[in-house]
Amino acid sequence: ALPVKLFDSLAAGRPLVVTPRRETAAIVGREGVGLVTADDAPDSIAAACASLLADEALARRLGTAARALAEREYDWTIVGDRIADEILRREGQRN
Repeated sequence: ALPVKLFDSLAAGRPLVVTPRRETAAIVGREGVGLVTADDAPDSIAAACASLLADEALARRLGTAARALAEREYDWTIVGDRIADEILRREGQRN
């Protein structure tokens, strides 16, 4: 399960800083849209935020990638079509 705020953050075109929660961290790490902290300790989160604030080019690159990912994979129209396709596929298997 992924939080809706993840998709809202991607769509905002800002780099993400996330803790190492399995699914969210997998998307952020694999897609290069932000930084995954070592743990959920405040120091770890602060260090990741500070590194983005110190490197404007990195922050822009990650933010641009985040927006592109949101448009390509997580737009509600695209997600709705995937859900509908899966429902129809499963219905076809029952018949």
